[in-house]
Amino acid sequence: MDGKDGQKEAAEMNSRGILLVAHGSIVPGAEGDVEQLAAFLKKATGVQTVEIGYLDYTQPSIRDAAEVCTAQGLTDLLVVPYFLTDGYLCKKALRQVREALRGTAVNVQEARPLGGAPELVDAMLDAVQRADSQQP
Repeated sequence: MDGKDGQKEAAEMNSRGILLVAHGSIVPGAEGDVEQLAAFLKKATGVQTVEIGYLDYTQPSIRDAAEVCTAQGLTDLLVVPYFLTDGYLCKKALRQVREALRGTAVNVQEARPLGGAPELVDAMLDAVQRADSQQP
């Protein structure tokens, strides 16, 4: 790969971002897991901009996080819902993203909620096994 290809790839990575949307919590510090996930996504994807927006209780709001993304000049944004199902809260969060980005030049792509992903089943089985091993 020559320098121009590398520069083009870097520019593309800087024009793309990820917006992780989650519910939020009234419990202080509960957002720590979501922040860890965002840091992992940033490292694993190489995307420079990974923002978190919360539906309720926790800051930044979805609207504020979307505004950060547009202020950084992103052209493409992948919205990742941190929800298990495509239920009411997930739909509400995605609707807030769409409303916040309406009228902008940002190309938005929405990932599906976690749902029944095989990896999630494995994680749940691990949790069951850990809980079972802690039983007296």
